[in-house]
Amino acid sequence: IKMYKVLLTKLYNIEYGNSTGNISVEDIDVSIGKEAMKLEHVQFMLDIDRILEFTKCFLNHVWVIYINKTEIPFWTSDAPVALNPMQNGWRSGRGIAAEGIEIILPLSDKVCLGMYDREYYGDLFYKATVKEDRIYIEIDDCNKVNSFNELQVRESYRCIFSSNQDFTLAKELCEKYPSIK
Repeated sequence: IKMYKVLLTKLYNIEYGNSTGNISVEDIDVSIGKEAMKLEHVQFMLDIDRILEFTKCFLNHVWVIYINKTEIPFWTSDAPVALNPMQNGWRSGRGIAAEGIEIILPLSDKVCLGMYDREYYGDLFYKATVKEDRIYIEIDDCNKVNSFNELQVRESYRCIFSSNQDFTLAKELCEKYPSIK
């Protein structure tokens, strides 16, 4: 739905923006029927060119498996593939192929997959970029786990899931940044 809202906003602003004023994504309400959404998903999954493009993107990432050794579980959400663009980058994009992108996907409350742009993070994960396909990192720092959980809160649409039902961090973030509610 977000993609449709962004596209409609851009199209409207290109076509009518000069005479009527620009609109923002928040000004548009879009709904798509269930059958139409299924068709979009099927077309996406069967598009071989797109699959190859995604494969190349993912191969250009360093894959890191994080093993959570803390008492704080990794959270997941209704949008579990969380994208974190490079910090303070004037060209930072939000797509999986964006320069400096960090992709975080919790697999369980104790295991999380991180994928990092090989060009931007190559020095940080030198061992994985030169000698291996993936790297394993044990996390015993609660702040690191909380940073992944914060990313899940920021990227979610409606729901956060935690194995221990403690959502204190999510409540604090919602109070500090009301736009993420």
